[in-house]
Amino acid sequence: MVSNLFPFPILYLWVALIIAWLVYSIVLLVKRRFYKCLISLGMGLLILFTSFYVFWGFNYKIPSFTERLSLQVNEPNSEWIQSEIKKQALILDSLRTTLQIPSGIDYKHLHVNVEQAIDQYLIQLNQTNELNFPYKLHNNIRIQPLFNGALLRLETSGVYLSQTFQGHIDRGLSHVQIPNTLMHEMLHGYGITEESDCNLIAYLAGKQSAEPWIRYSAGIAWFRYLAFDWIAQDREGYFEWRAHLPSQIIADLNDINAHLGAYTPLLGPIKDKVYGAYLRSNGISDGLANYSYFVKVIYSLEEEKHIIN
Repeated sequence: MVSNLFPFPILYLWVALIIAWLVYSIVLLVKRRFYKCLISLGMGLLILFTSFYVFWGFNYKIPSFTERLSLQVNEPNSEWIQSEIKKQALILDSLRTTLQIPSGIDYKHLHVNVEQAIDQYLIQLNQTNELNFPYKLHNNIRIQPLFNGALLRLETSGVYLSQTFQGHIDRGLSHVQIPNTLMHEMLHGYGITEESDCNLIAYLAGKQSAEPWIRYSAGIAWFRYLAFDWIAQDREGYFEWRAHLPSQIIADLNDINAHLGAYTPLLGPIKDKVYGAYLRSNGISDGLANYSYFVKVIYSLEEEKHIIN
């Protein structure tokens, strides 16, 4: 892929072009060349909108994971949530005993391992369930890290941009989170649009990876989504149980929270409203809640005894 020839995020070039376009439009406005200013703004917005759908946005028309399975999605009960998170805590403890999370990250090596895990799982998924996902394997999608806080200040960990054919994650993330976040954004590059589907496949593919760091990162992401649901049902009960987790898992959870909260948000509630509206406008009716929807999907898959792992 041509975008992979660049040793830096192409996003920086796009930002430079957008700034130049806005400055040019403002200059036209100051000079009272209103017609030219409107033409400049209109053409710029048209290029951004059209390029998004031509390069990637049309994938929103592809049926989601649950639609392909004709799955009836149900709400998990509190007993299942608590049972599942307790099982996951045991798995994490077993993995963490021998795991050394690297202090420095070889992104090239991590890309290879993550893509291999995704490809192997999608092949297995298609063969087991005859789903015939249309996603091209071995996409060689590059996920470029951005400087610390570039995305965390926008209260997000990663993003995939169709115009750059690259995904991006924030270097300021906890290293515990990086493999799973990278996998999530890579899956967008495979043409998977729903946040729930990316979370689902990142978890299921990640937990089968030969790389312990990837398995642990996927597992702790699943743990945290289960924790969000337990907290919504019984906050006091969750934190009372959490206090008795193995110390290293507590330290990792605290490290994730510390990194996510290290930067002052720039947009506040505006970001959630805008991004939620964007998701709904592209057919994801539950908006931001779609990120955690995959918890319900896994519960429903287990209920219907689908083989997905």
